[in-house]
Amino acid sequence: MGPGDSYIYLTVGAFSVADPMREFFIMSPVESPRHVETLAMVAHFHSFPQHHLGHGSVMDIGRPWIEGSEHQHLLVSWPYALDPRAATYASGKEEVTYLWLVPISADEADFARRKGTEALEDRLEGSGVNLVDPARVSTV
Repeated sequence: MGPGDSYIYLTVGAFSVADPMREFFIMSPVESPRHVETLAMVAHFHSFPQHHLGHGSVMDIGRPWIEGSEHQHLLVSWPYALDPRAATYASGKEEVTYLWLVPISADEADFARRKGTEALEDRLEGSGVNLVDPARVSTV
């Protein structure tokens, strides 16, 4: 199963709390209410001005993103796995950007904080791992 064969869970309304306007999504190989809870947590966190999330943000969600996974962090990333036209929605003069919450390991989160998220994204892309596989190995 690859990113194109996933369930997609999307926030609705997170765009209204920050400028630039953003919504967030998770892709998963399985259907689970856990993803709804995670998105609610992310949207709530994002609603505080001191915690606005953008491309490159890393957050610890305090539990595996999916049952049985070792990945307890999320990397806020551009939606590379989707058609680029799906990354934004424009209505009049307003534009909403959709950002992908990529599950990552604690080691990958630490790597992103030390070396930068671009370095981690390059590492993830270069490794060829399936980012929606709950059992994928860490790339660092």
